[in-house]
Amino acid sequence: MGKPNFQRTTISRIMAAAPKLKYIAFYHADETRINACMNGYKDRSFVYVLTFRHEDREHYLYAGKSKAQYARFLNHLRKYAFDHIYLFECAPEHLVECEAAVIKELMPLFNQSHNPQAKHNKQFLGIRYNGKQDAETIRHYFDLQSKY
Repeated sequence: MGKPNFQRTTISRIMAAAPKLKYIAFYHADETRINACMNGYKDRSFVYVLTFRHEDREHYLYAGKSKAQYARFLNHLRKYAFDHIYLFECAPEHLVECEAAVIKELMPLFNQSHNPQAKHNKQFLGIRYNGKQDAETIRHYFDLQSKY
C-alpha cells in the first residue's frame, strides 16, 4: 500500500533540504504512541517536524532538533495541537545545520528562527508564539494564511 502522498512529499522535501538526515518514523500524535516510540529511540539525536491536517492538506507547525527528545515531545504535546510527527535521525554535530535547512524549506508556522515567513506571520496573521496552540487557533491561523 505504501505511504500516503502527503507523507511521501514531506519526507522527500525534508531529505532534499537536509540530506544528512535519516528518515526514521512517522507517528500519529497521541501521548501513548509518542511514549512508545520515544522509549525505542533513547540516546539518539533527531530533527523532527510537527504537522497539522486542515482542509485536506498537511501544514507544518514546528520543526526542531533534540538530543533529549522524550522531554521535548511531552512539552510539544502540551503546547501544540499537532496531528503527526516525523522523526529524522541526525548526527549531533549536524543538528543545527539540518534543523535550519528543514525550517527554511518548510517554513513551519511556529518557527521564528531561520524562517523568512515568521515576520509576516507575526505582523499580518497576529500569531502568538507563546502559550498553548489549540486546534481551533491553529485552523484560524491557516485560514488567515491562505487569505494573505
